[in-house]
Amino acid sequence: MGNIERVAVKVDVELAQALRFSVSGASPAVQNLTRFWKKLIADLKQGDQTPILAGDIRPVLVEGPVKIGSKEHTLNSPLVAVIEDITTSGDEVGLYRCALVYQGGGRFIAGSGDIIATSWDSEVMVEAWNTFTLQEKDLGPAAFIQLSQKAVEAVKSYAAFQPQPGNKEYPPLMGIPEDCWKFPAMTSGDPRLQFRETETEVGFVLGVRIFALLDEIEARPVVRPGHLRVVSSQRWVSPMNSHPRPKLRLVVCH
Repeated sequence: MGNIERVAVKVDVELAQALRFSVSGASPAVQNLTRFWKKLIADLKQGDQTPILAGDIRPVLVEGPVKIGSKEHTLNSPLVAVIEDITTSGDEVGLYRCALVYQGGGRFIAGSGDIIATSWDSEVMVEAWNTFTLQEKDLGPAAFIQLSQKAVEAVKSYAAFQPQPGNKEYPPLMGIPEDCWKFPAMTSGDPRLQFRETETEVGFVLGVRIFALLDEIEARPVVRPGHLRVVSSQRWVSPMNSHPRPKLRLVVCH
């Protein structure tokens, strides 16, 4: 990575921090862009309720203090891409698999597993490596943009990919421009590693919201047909850091 590219990445990291969290000390240009996005997301959260569809870019209805690593931050409502509806006939709530979205464009900050998606005059970076399950009530009533079916399938493909030791490169995406999925490799000292670690934590903060539903289900004294049930749990470690993560396996009771 050359000096010009490294400077561009650092600017994007600053913008990403400002978009994710309420931070002080950002440059005037970053502050103006942050205010624009916060107003846009606030407007989306007040919009009329529309059906949730795969490809929707919607705000998550969460903000306020969250702990990221060892520090507490004020989280701004992030955007997510709805990948697929995973609700089954026995579920009591709508469940959607989603990927975190970085709305700042992201071409300088993107890495392996990211997909740059465009719709009309808007460009977002979908973090296909950073997915989680959200309930219907977690998602804003209106979509910012709608991804094409081709983009949705590309995100699903990358979300299902399992990098292997010694071969962590995501496969080519046929029918998608190369500059939308192929980015320079991240090496030691790359500013993008800092950004990706933060995004890992934000994805975890959003993903654990489903655990409240699972805890409520687990506490039920009677299991009825069609109910989700936690049958096992284990701990796993995020590939970006050493923080433990809960991992649950669910079954639908018959």
